[in-house]
This record gives sequence, C-alpha cells and structure tokens, in this order.
Amino acid sequence: MEKYVYIYSFLLFVVEIEEATIGGWFQRTTLHLTEVFDFIQKAKSDYLDTDQLRPLRNGLGVESTERKNWLLEYVEARSRDKVLFKFYEDGLVVLRKQVDGDVDSVLDELQNYYDDRLSPHFLS
Repeated sequence: MEKYVYIYSFLLFVVEIEEATIGGWFQRTTLHLTEVFDFIQKAKSDYLDTDQLRPLRNGLGVESTERKNWLLEYVEARSRDKVLFKFYEDGLVVLRKQVDGDVDSVLDELQNYYDDRLSPHFLS
C-alpha cells in the first residue's frame, strides 16, 4: 500500500490508500439487472445464443456473482484478477480493487478492465 504524508500547519497526516475505485454511469433498469446477472452468472440471454455469449462472459474472468438488495438493488461480481464490480439499478457501475503496491498501476488496471473487458459487452 502506498502512504502519503501531508503536513498542514503544525499537523502531520499520514494517509494509507487501501482501495482504488473508479465508476461510470449508463442507463439501466431492474429488468436490465436481470439480464446483466444472467449474462455474468450463466452466459444466458432471452435474445442471444448461449454459445455466442459464453466466450464474451469468459472474457470477463468472473469467479463469483451475486444479486444483492441494499439501498439500491445491484449485481456484484468479482474477477479472477480481484476486481470487484457492481452494476446498480440506477445505472451506476463501480469497479474496486485492493491496493497492494502502486496506486497508479491499480487505477490503470481498473481503467483497462473497464475499457477493454467490461464496456464492450454492455455499451456496444
């Protein structure tokens, strides 16, 4: 983990960054959450063939998927690369990963995962 030291007046602050987070938004509804969950969990869709979806889903490298209901309903998945991503019912998408080294490299990894692996399946 990276530590940053800030000196303000006569106070000394040490900040340790434990987790990196990026996010975005695109319009989704509860119906779409069902489709997202089915795609990530089982490579299933009412509109496309499972044999075509399976390679796309496998490209995400997902090792676990859950549908949860907290203040908002969301689908949560974790990749083999330890990227945790959530799709919320209001369209918010959040990606997180623990920082165990350089925070900039973890942010780059999250951005690359979003741009190269996640977005092509949901935004195209």
